[in-house]
Amino acid sequence: MEETPAGGDVKEPVVTSSSTDTPQETVSPKFFDRVTVELTQALGPMASMIVRDHVAALGESIEKFPQARVGELLDTVSEEISDERQKIRFRARLAKEL
Repeated sequence: MEETPAGGDVKEPVVTSSSTDTPQETVSPKFFDRVTVELTQALGPMASMIVRDHVAALGESIEKFPQARVGELLDTVSEEISDERQKIRFRARLAKEL
């Protein structure tokens, strides 16, 4: 058992969130256009839906997608490509976006 100080001065821990302290940089809509074009070459017309689904699965939105999570998004989206050579080409073309 823990004892409380004699004066009853127990302080609650202070919780801060860094998400509101500094604004995050977001990617431009052109980034998603580029990802969709590249993914369409590998997977066809379902590419835009796949990109939207992966963005949502990360708990983000296309309108405010954080730059810091681009690598994570590209990793998960590229897992949809079963052909290893196409997957490598997809990642290589978008590597500069990281």
